[in-house]
Amino acid sequence: PSPSLVDCGVEGNLGGGVLCSRRSSPTFDRCRISGNLSGNGSTLGGGLFCDEESAPSLVDCAIERNSIEVVCDETRPSCDGPLLGGGVHCAARSSPSFLNCVIAGNSVRLSGSCEVGCRVGGGGLHVGEGSTPRLVNCLIAANFADEGGALLGDAGAAPLLLNCTITANLRGAIVGAPGFLGALENCIVWNNSPDSVCCRVESCIVDDDPLFVAPDVGDYHLLPDSPAVDRGAFGAAPAFDLEGTARPCGAGIDVGAYERGGCPPATSFRRGDTDSSGALVPNATTVRPM
Repeated sequence: PSPSLVDCGVEGNLGGGVLCSRRSSPTFDRCRISGNLSGNGSTLGGGLFCDEESAPSLVDCAIERNSIEVVCDETRPSCDGPLLGGGVHCAARSSPSFLNCVIAGNSVRLSGSCEVGCRVGGGGLHVGEGSTPRLVNCLIAANFADEGGALLGDAGAAPLLLNCTITANLRGAIVGAPGFLGALENCIVWNNSPDSVCCRVESCIVDDDPLFVAPDVGDYHLLPDSPAVDRGAFGAAPAFDLEGTARPCGAGIDVGAYERGGCPPATSFRRGDTDSSGALVPNATTVRPM
């Protein structure tokens, strides 16, 4: 099935927000998946659950303030399985794509005293074995989990993040198990706690302060003297930024989700053009730190 949802909201649900069933390929344009809660019965994907072999496409979407919450007590002595993916859970062999999306303020929380230890991770995203999500021009900010505040990846998982800004996440930025195959290109990873990056990194800002305009109030645009300006690689860079501004807007491509400068918007992209190449794949939000 390949339904298309435009300008929709999936908000305030119990049991999670959206389930993309096995081998489905729905498209979401300008949709908000927000404030959904999982934990009673389902502990995977508080906002979006991408089932095995599914390939949803999300463009200009916000996945915000979703959560997985479990409390262990006398009536529920154990967590009944792992708690993974407060914002997004990518099951094995799924291949979702995210273009110009915000994944922010999501969390995975376990409280109380559980009889058996539970895996709790992937505040923003959890990526399962063999899953190959692609994120372009995305802001991943202010997410929380015990491990992998921004993203937690299993062995064999291979997410690709292009021109993304990953900041203000708690308990690690990109955390992967041995054999994790993730890659970052033209990305900013800054002010996460800690700023761990367990994957291949190319043309990224991970050690220098990127000089955001006003990170305390969730403004992650770049100041004029940011080390991210004109520092990106041209090869894989999209033709526009998270807000549609044309790239490059200067001597080179800027690193991160936002291109600095007053350049006019790029030519409108089409749904499914996840790498801004013009070819279709078949089938700005203010974020405050936690």
